[in-house]
Amino acid sequence: MNAKNTVPLITTLGPALASAAPPVLAAAAVGRALRWLFPDDKEESRDATPTDADAPRPSVAAASPRSTVAARPRRLPPLQGRRVAWEDLAAVFGHCARSLTRLEAVTALKARGFGKTAAYKALSPGSRFAAWLGFSPDGVIDWKG
Repeated sequence: MNAKNTVPLITTLGPALASAAPPVLAAAAVGRALRWLFPDDKEESRDATPTDADAPRPSVAAASPRSTVAARPRRLPPLQGRRVAWEDLAAVFGHCARSLTRLEAVTALKARGFGKTAAYKALSPGSRFAAWLGFSPDGVIDWKG
């Protein structure tokens, strides 16, 4: 068959195949549903092991965390209600007494109980404390408060 004969064949058989596909797919879906509802007897004869109802049940404490039983979703730890405040930054910088690099300031804020991300956000040039912070080109941060 050459290309000139293939195109007319596809155009004539295309609508017939397209109209036959939905009923075939529907019949296949019904067949799968019936096989799921009414399984073959062969499967039952192959499975000669005792049922789960006869086996002793393990205790709940012995169950592994990756068991097939749906477990309750884990709760996230509660958020700490403490945010970096003006007073915290003033205390870290010694009320204008010292200048720190960003790393030193983050370490000091972490020592006061804040997380690393919160400390870096508080010391960024676009933070809410930017008006009280002085950023020099060599990376030293001054407290102007």
